[in-house]
Amino acid sequence: MTRQEYLLKLPDEEFVRFKENGKWGFRDTQGEVLIAAEYDYINENVWFGERIEVRKGDKWGIINKAGEVVLDIVYDEPFDCVSFDFDPHQRTFYIVERDGKMGILDYDFNEVIPAEYESLSLNFSSGVAAAGKNGKYGFIDFNNNVVIDFKYDDNGDFYEGLAAVKIGEKWGFINRREELAIPCLYDDAWDFTEGVALVKCDGRCGYINHAGEWAVEPRYDEALPFSEGLAAVSVADKWGYINHLGEFVIELQFENAFPFSAGCAMVQTEDGYKHINLFGEFID
Repeated sequence: MTRQEYLLKLPDEEFVRFKENGKWGFRDTQGEVLIAAEYDYINENVWFGERIEVRKGDKWGIINKAGEVVLDIVYDEPFDCVSFDFDPHQRTFYIVERDGKMGILDYDFNEVIPAEYESLSLNFSSGVAAAGKNGKYGFIDFNNNVVIDFKYDDNGDFYEGLAAVKIGEKWGFINRREELAIPCLYDDAWDFTEGVALVKCDGRCGYINHAGEWAVEPRYDEALPFSEGLAAVSVADKWGYINHLGEFVIELQFENAFPFSAGCAMVQTEDGYKHINLFGEFID
């Protein structure tokens, strides 16, 4: 067995980080150096298979357990590993950023989406994802085909068949045919959830339906999108929760509030952060 083969087969726990002359490397549990101390940072001994993230200067790359560089140390940020809902094989992909531009690599470091986008939403569940390039925004598919041209001043992803887009200083919504389904009338807009979208108009927040009609009139200082039938809203620096009719189900009483998930939401009270159920009862 070669030393490379030996190192690649070593279990994770045999790799112990050590620091020498300001640089990081790995020793085994007996103190033998496995990977020389030549890195400015090693990602907390968290192995992903036989790989681990390292940094030299202000750039990141990936080495294997034999100390071989398997992804060049040229990237701006540590790597996020993701899988996508549309992928039946649930493969792992790397989100990379190089020279301020985002892209996607597969597990074998093949380029899936070139690192050429100033923003990339990663939400390909509708078949396309919002992306930004050269100061304009459009939509691409997972094969890096431009599906909707980069002509908007900002955008969100497609949810419930519509995507928020910004033209000039105002937001509206387009459909997949690039038709402006809801005119650009709003100072800000969020994705559709539960049949409505949160929008801001003249400094007030409300909710519109797919036809662009007010489902809940804009009367809140701040607000969050609906989740599990309720939306957190703020009036005069206090937060509570409304239903789809705009009725307060949980009265204004919190310093801050967050969306519901799995039947509970985090809120901030004068005594700190707590969790409530859908009835507004504290559960911790």
